[in-house]
Amino acid sequence: MSESGERGADANHQTTGQIVRNRRATNRRRKRGAQRGAERGDGMTAQSHIERIVCPSCGKVQDATVEHTTPWWSFVHECACGYIIGESEWQKAKEGGAK
Repeated sequence: MSESGERGADANHQTTGQIVRNRRATNRRRKRGAQRGAERGDGMTAQSHIERIVCPSCGKVQDATVEHTTPWWSFVHECACGYIIGESEWQKAKEGGAK
């Protein structure tokens, strides 16, 4: 692979890291807003909703925020094990099945 191709891969990795950091900041703002009564009470806000998903790496069932971005919703979540779950690996947990 050429040197410029390697730089492209590094830039991609940094971009993913930036996405995760931005998502964490957004989630912190949403949690503060929910504490102030901004949440409607059904797990949804105007800009996002919560889904229970399964980590493909460790199998942990957890809540993940789906951002209602334009033109498509964003499905990116970082598991406690450090694995970053993207849309292609997004798997909703079965009702009542927790690990």
